[in-house]
Amino acid sequence: MPFESQWARIPLAIRWGVCLVVAVVLIALLVRFVSHHNGNGEVPVSAKKFKLERDQAQVLIGQEQAPVRVRLPAGTAATTALAAAVRHDMRRQIDHATIDGPLQRVHCVVHGGTLARTGYHCTAEAAHVHYPFLAVVSPKAHRAFFCEKVYPPSPSENIPVSKRCRT
Repeated sequence: MPFESQWARIPLAIRWGVCLVVAVVLIALLVRFVSHHNGNGEVPVSAKKFKLERDQAQVLIGQEQAPVRVRLPAGTAATTALAAAVRHDMRRQIDHATIDGPLQRVHCVVHGGTLARTGYHCTAEAAHVHYPFLAVVSPKAHRAFFCEKVYPPSPSENIPVSKRCRT
């Protein structure tokens, strides 16, 4: 009589069931292991490194929001001169690959102020993205200042625009 294992004495349907259950458990464990060890999770950041990154982001946003001075030619409407200055600044950013192009349009409208200082809101559109600008025109001095308004990733890190660009 040939040697017969204990496994062979179990009915075939039960052997298939046990094999399928073991296979499903092994696949589930493999998927869990791979998803846990794939490196896509958030890496814990120390408080010191987080503060350093936040400070660097604030410096970059502050540089992007720095006021730009514009000399207004005599006889030119302030809205036209501001739009031309913002257009020039946007083209410079596109040329330096700071933002994606092409530049589609620039539009400026009056937004409050006084007789000595008129406030403007400008919007530039490049690659279907709208970039807001704030500006202040001093007609008697024939000059204007404009600032790009940059919104930080977290609203709590908001950096106010320079006073030169606000009325």
